[in-house]
Amino acid sequence: QSSGRLSSKDRDILVDMIGKMRAEGQNWEKIARHIAGKGYPTASGRGTWRGITVKNLFEKASIN
Repeated sequence: QSSGRLSSKDRDILVDMIGKMRAEGQNWEKIARHIAGKGYPTASGRGTWRGITVKNLFEKASIN
């Protein structure tokens, strides 16, 4: 994956991935570990993926 901030294309990919994983019954923390393991940067480009970050990204995307 690219370095720096999360691109809009990657954001769309992650929202789809999160939705599928939630439908399979995965919790937010497990999804966060999965995303981090894939090497995706966080939205800010700093810090690490956490369950609350994943939840916020998914809920924000679902509103739009």
